[in-house]
Amino acid sequence: MKLNKIMVVVFALVLAMIAVPIVSAASYDIVKVEVNDLEVNGDQTSVDIGDTVKVRVVVKGDENLSESKEAKVKVWLGGYEYGDVEDTTELFTVNAGIMYSKNLYLDLPNDMEPGVYTLHVKVYDQQETISKEFTLYVERERHLVDLVDFNVYPSNPEAGEMVEVTVRLENDGAKNEDVKVVVDVPGLGISQRTWIDVTSGNKETTNEIQFKVPKNAKTGEYELKLTAYYSNDYKFVEKTTFLNVIGSEPEVVQDNDDEVVVVTENEPSPVDKELVISMDTTSKTVSSEKDSMFKVTLASFDAKLRAITFKVNGAQLFADVRVDPSFLELEGGQKAEALIFVRLHEDADVGAHTMMLQVLDEGKLLKEIQLTVIAEEATGNSTFGLDDSTLKIAFVGLVVILIIIGLLIAFRKVRHDDFPLEPHDERTYY
Repeated sequence: MKLNKIMVVVFALVLAMIAVPIVSAASYDIVKVEVNDLEVNGDQTSVDIGDTVKVRVVVKGDENLSESKEAKVKVWLGGYEYGDVEDTTELFTVNAGIMYSKNLYLDLPNDMEPGVYTLHVKVYDQQETISKEFTLYVERERHLVDLVDFNVYPSNPEAGEMVEVTVRLENDGAKNEDVKVVVDVPGLGISQRTWIDVTSGNKETTNEIQFKVPKNAKTGEYELKLTAYYSNDYKFVEKTTFLNVIGSEPEVVQDNDDEVVVVTENEPSPVDKELVISMDTTSKTVSSEKDSMFKVTLASFDAKLRAITFKVNGAQLFADVRVDPSFLELEGGQKAEALIFVRLHEDADVGAHTMMLQVLDEGKLLKEIQLTVIAEEATGNSTFGLDDSTLKIAFVGLVVILIIIGLLIAFRKVRHDDFPLEPHDERTYY
């Protein structure tokens, strides 16, 4: 009985001695891990949101490896809201005693939350897996703006038509940004821009950026480039789309006199011969402290009733514009006027600014008139430190005083002439 127990113990020890080498010997080892060319050895390593992080993994085949292994390297960060941030190498061969360097890249999303993350590094084949873990500190980059969305309307404009573009921006950086947004259509010679403030961690949408497709633009697809400059224009992000323009195709028409007339499609409708539209001026020089006014006159010479409306495009960046009245009915044989009031923004650049006045009849374009406002610097000069309104009041007061003095002098003179012998002293002398 004792002999049987001894045999069982000996047999168990033999099995243990055989099994230990099998489970303890690994086919390969992770020798070194670097993050952005810095070796990580347990210390926290800092990386920036929005960056592409380079992870270098050095793998060495075991000296006693009897046959080669086909393995892969995988690195990943867990905890991102919309899935793991990861990268994996292609399959490669591991031989005994040989070291292999593999570069992997982690694209950190712009909307990733800052904080402490675990970097997982794994080397594996069909049967075996080894892994190590390291700590990464993910923080916001100082300057990081993303162009997350945009809208172009209409995306298939006709030649001569106005196009409006809005851009959606997201500031994932640690600093507030003053962003310059530029819209370029190089094929049409168009470039427009606007500015917008985007605070850290927030999203903002620009005002409408307007431009007009040239009337002579040909049918075709034109590249439209959107660029957002930030960090004092040291950094930028851009996206590209396309504008499908329906050009002005000439149509040949033959009239009764066999004369060939060329009519261009998509042009604004010509002004009716029975309707005359005129401006008092198309250019004004004005200070930012005052309003500027343009007057448009319409005269009808037929019996047609027209519903006239006005629209001003291209002024939103530098001025506030109001048309009075914005709508009027013009009967045959009548004349009407409308005033376009322009008040420059306080931050409007000094120099010439242009806008487009459109005159429409029931939505049908009758005429487009380009108006120019030339902004000049406010002089700030006043007489003795008084402004215009104070000077006007003082002048009126001076005139009133002079009139009163004149009346008193005249009254005294008239009284003296009427009573020349009247004694001036009523005392009696003896």
